[in-house]
Amino acid sequence: AWRVVEPIGRGGMGIVYRAVRADQAFHREAALKVIGRTPSPALVERFRQERETLARLDHPAIARLLDGGATPAGHPYYVME
Repeated sequence: AWRVVEPIGRGGMGIVYRAVRADQAFHREAALKVIGRTPSPALVERFRQERETLARLDHPAIARLLDGGATPAGHPYYVME
C-alpha cells in the first residue's frame, strides 16, 4: 500500500525512506523503515521487537506506527508518521 519516494536516513539496522500511500484511497506521507541488508534471524527478531514496541507506544512526541509487513524479498518493514 506504500510507494517509496526517496531515502531519508540510514542506520545500523536499516534504511528509512519517505513513502506515500500508493493505493489512491487517500493521500498520506510517512517514513518507511526496512532492513537494509540480508537479514539474519537475529536481526529479523530485533526488528520485530522494535516494531512491537512502537505499536504499543502512544505519546504525542513519538511518531505512531501506521503499518508493517514484509517486502516481496521477505525483508520486514514498518511505516510511521
